[in-house]
Amino acid sequence: MKKMALGVLLFIGVVFMGFLMILGGGLSEKKVADVGSIGNVNLPEEVLRWKDKVTTECQKNEIPDAVPYILALIMVESGGNAEKTPDIMQCSESKGWPPNTIQDPNESIEIGVAYFASGLKSGENVDPLNVIQGYNYGYGYLSFCDDVYSFENAIAFSKQQSGGQRVTYINVISTSLGYSWRYNYGNMFYAQMVKQYLGTENNQGGSGEYGFILPVQNPIVSSGFGPRVNPVTGAYSNHNGLDFAQPAGDKIYAVADGEVVIAQADGVPVSGYGNCVIIKHDDELYTLYAHQSSMAVRVGDKVKQGQVIGYVGSTGQSTGPHLHFEVRLSLYGNFVDPATVLPMP
Repeated sequence: MKKMALGVLLFIGVVFMGFLMILGGGLSEKKVADVGSIGNVNLPEEVLRWKDKVTTECQKNEIPDAVPYILALIMVESGGNAEKTPDIMQCSESKGWPPNTIQDPNESIEIGVAYFASGLKSGENVDPLNVIQGYNYGYGYLSFCDDVYSFENAIAFSKQQSGGQRVTYINVISTSLGYSWRYNYGNMFYAQMVKQYLGTENNQGGSGEYGFILPVQNPIVSSGFGPRVNPVTGAYSNHNGLDFAQPAGDKIYAVADGEVVIAQADGVPVSGYGNCVIIKHDDELYTLYAHQSSMAVRVGDKVKQGQVIGYVGSTGQSTGPHLHFEVRLSLYGNFVDPATVLPMP
C-alpha cells in the first residue's frame, strides 16, 4: 500500500515538474519583447548581403524577429562599408576590447547579435528601441528609461551622463528634429538614426479603430498631443495633433480612403498650417496634413488609402521639416489623439 502511494506521489511529482518546465519556458519567452512584423527600408545591397548571417545568429540567440533591427543597426554603424569598417556592428567594446578590434564582419555579427539579445532579454517586454538606444549608451540605460522608448528620455540620460556638456552635431536626423548639437555622452539620436531604416508596409491595410495606416514611413514623433509651449509663438496651448519630424521631401500618405475638402496654402481656415490638406473620410471623421513643401492633390479629389497626397516641408508656423497630423471628428474641431488610432510602431 505504501509502495503504491509512493508511486502515485512520484508520478504526480513528475507531472508537476513537467508542468513547471512548460510554464518556465513560457515565462522565459515572454521576456523577449514582441518586435512585431517590422521590416527594412532604404538599405543598400552592401548591408542586405549580411541578411543570411544575421538571420542565423538571431535564430541562434532566440530573437528571430530582430533581423530588421540588426540590419538597420549595421547600416548606421558601418554605412554599408565592411571594407572600411569590418567591425560592422561596432561591438568590440562590448567584449572589453578597444574600438575596431574585430576585423571580420562575420565575427562582428556573432558578437553584436549576442549583445543585442542580452539587452532584449534583460526584462519582460523590453522595447526594442530602448535596446537600440542602450546599444549605443550601454545597457545601464535600460534601468533608467521608461518602458516605452522616447526621444526625451534618451536626451535626459545623455544630459545626466555628460553633466550637461554639449558638442556640435549635425546630420539629417538631428536637423529634422531641430538640433545642431548633442550632449557629449553617446548619441542621443541613435535610436532615431536606426529607425530611419525600419518601416511597416504602409500600403498593406490599416489597423485600429478607423483602419488607418501611418501618414509617413519610419515615423519620428517630435511633439505629442496635448498641452505644450508653442515653439513658434511661445504661448502655452493645446497641440491638437502629432508632429512627425521627417526629412524634407518625404512622402505623405492618406491614412484612409476619402475626399479632399481642403488643399491650400497658409490662410483661413487653416492659418499657420502652411500648405495643408484635409481629407474627409465620413461626416464625422477628418484627417489633416500640414506644413507640406508641396501638395499632390486638389479639392474634390477622391483618394485611396496609401496614396501620396504631398511631401514633408516646413511651411507656415514651423521650426523645421515635419508633418503636423490631426484626426478630427468634425471639419473644424473635436480632436482625437492620433497616437490612439494610428498603428504606431
